[in-house]
Amino acid sequence: MIFIGHHQSHLKRSIHIPKLIPHIRWCSCQLTACTLLQSKSLDPSFREYEQACLKDPRTKGLPLSSFLLKPIQRVTKYPLLIGKILEYTPNTDPDYESLLMALQASETLCSQVNDGVRAKENAESLEWL
Repeated sequence: MIFIGHHQSHLKRSIHIPKLIPHIRWCSCQLTACTLLQSKSLDPSFREYEQACLKDPRTKGLPLSSFLLKPIQRVTKYPLLIGKILEYTPNTDPDYESLLMALQASETLCSQVNDGVRAKENAESLEWL
């Protein structure tokens, strides 16, 4: 059951998002990637590469580390954006049920990303021990 404000809906379909599994994996490995990027930043040739990337207009002056965060930031924004759209969508609107399903799918995706990040952190903690 999903509750949105004073609205509620019983969705009979379960949410399965197989095409986003690589995205979940990417987010799970983000901490490792940041650590690797930080260690690479000690290498002068890598710092030179980073500077060249910053000057490339396609990066809009953003450091490489910001591109590692983008996927996670986007995933967490989807439920908020869809929830806001639902606030202004009457429950009689033909797209209302689809929006509820999209909200449930985006919340499921967030949960799966969080679970993946947590599992990766736990595995790394065990390796450290």
